[in-house]
Amino acid sequence: MQIEKIEVARSYSRKVGLPQYSSVDFFCSAKAEVPWSDREEASDKLYQFCAEQVSDDVIRFTAARQEMTEPPTEPSRPRHYTTRPEESSDPSKPSPKEATLKNAA
Repeated sequence: MQIEKIEVARSYSRKVGLPQYSSVDFFCSAKAEVPWSDREEASDKLYQFCAEQVSDDVIRFTAARQEMTEPPTEPSRPRHYTTRPEESSDPSKPSPKEATLKNAA
């Protein structure tokens, strides 16, 4: 009795660690019925297919998770710094605070 066709099944899984000792599992399984002579090639192709599917899902998950954890970006606003009158940059002139104290004496 010659085997004419065979069902080939392959799977691939990957676990991604998350904070606080948690993780998420990604899994893919595929099967095909192929002629006996093509079983090894089919096995390799199914494995490659599953590995690519899982990798794509991990990339999408990671990108979505990063979007959720990043703070929203606000347009940068110019910062305006003003000098208070008592913080005069000319050391030869008394500040208004010093002048008030001098006049009070």
